[in-house]
Amino acid sequence: MDEAIAVSRELRLRDGDRWMDLGTGGGLPGLVLAAAFPDTSWTLVDARSKKIAQVRHFTNVLDLSNVQALHARAEDLTGSPHTGAYDGVISRAAGSLARTAVLSRPFITHGAVIAIRGPRATEDVDASATICAVLGLVVDAVDEIGGTIRPTWLVRLRGQGPVPADFPRTQRALVRATRGGSSDGSA
Repeated sequence: MDEAIAVSRELRLRDGDRWMDLGTGGGLPGLVLAAAFPDTSWTLVDARSKKIAQVRHFTNVLDLSNVQALHARAEDLTGSPHTGAYDGVISRAAGSLARTAVLSRPFITHGAVIAIRGPRATEDVDASATICAVLGLVVDAVDEIGGTIRPTWLVRLRGQGPVPADFPRTQRALVRATRGGSSDGSA
């Protein structure tokens, strides 16, 4: 929870923005961010129905009207109304940075992808440079944030226009190719 609070202090969101927490698990950081930014709409996505059931419960208990909990796999949402519909995607535990980029890219056009990473954040950026270039993502910043129990970095990527035209066809192959990655890199 301390990590989500620290992340909320680092974000500058506009009222009316739409954000996705991809791979939200039990709702972190999405629920904390939804509470911190009540005028921003949040879609919390996870592939595990049990986790989404908990997120829905917490959303009701916390009376968060700006949260939609969605049980889905990111790759299954490509081509849906969610494609290109977000100002940003944040992800804490979607695997390697390359995998986070592949899974997040369909949901933004010129928006942000923010990956919460661990001590190997800079190495993760270097390792994912080629795939980010193919996806039309550029690195805006790699910032260490304080106020967390463990060392935490935010890797900020920005979309450069629409998703590449052949992306829906190649996404599953890219997801498989990026399954691995550094467990040290994820926060």
